[in-house]
Amino acid sequence: MSAPVKRGAMAQKLRDTYTEDLSLAQVHQWSEHSTQELDQFITEVSKARQELGKQPAGAAATPTAVLQLLQRYQQLGKSVFEAVEQIRLVIAIRIPERKEEDNLGVAVQFAVLGSLDTIQNALVKGSSEGKEGGASLPCGVFVAREYLKERGAVEEKVLGDGKEEKKKVPPSALLELQQIDTDYLLRVEMAALHVSVLLKAFINSYALNWKKLIDPRNSSRDRMVA
Repeated sequence: MSAPVKRGAMAQKLRDTYTEDLSLAQVHQWSEHSTQELDQFITEVSKARQELGKQPAGAAATPTAVLQLLQRYQQLGKSVFEAVEQIRLVIAIRIPERKEEDNLGVAVQFAVLGSLDTIQNALVKGSSEGKEGGASLPCGVFVAREYLKERGAVEEKVLGDGKEEKKKVPPSALLELQQIDTDYLLRVEMAALHVSVLLKAFINSYALNWKKLIDPRNSSRDRMVA
């Protein structure tokens, strides 16, 4: 006959496996590398956007440089999203049994988990809306596909499908293509700036409240499930 399942032991095993070292490593990565990488990316996008305005408008090919920057934002966002899940796991498995007298520590846990939701919403949905509300952002990490679809539609108008007699391209159509490129770079620049601010705010919150996140009821029984 098998031994009865001990529910508390399952919870404790998770806490012993996924320690605070795991979440701290991710937050430290944000502090020392990710935020700087995002800020550098913002500078690069801003420079590329300004240079784009100096070039003649064209429709022969999708600007590779624009697409590469949008794809880089996707990779940066993916890295942040995965880190959020690691941090969320460490905090979520330490939420104690619900009690009417839950103290400030438990409230801090839920507030910080809400902040993680906000970061992920900004990355995936292009929105920082969470339980506490938030701003609508210019784009999410899947912006490259949106860019290609929108630019492709205008390119077809300008270049035609090869079956119709070639018509003279109006200057405004070429300028529209150039504006699409500029707009998408500005969108990703603004989105990256917002994500950078969210990460810096989270770093501060985690650094000041980590004890409440790991031990919300300030229990001296560090290895016992609360």
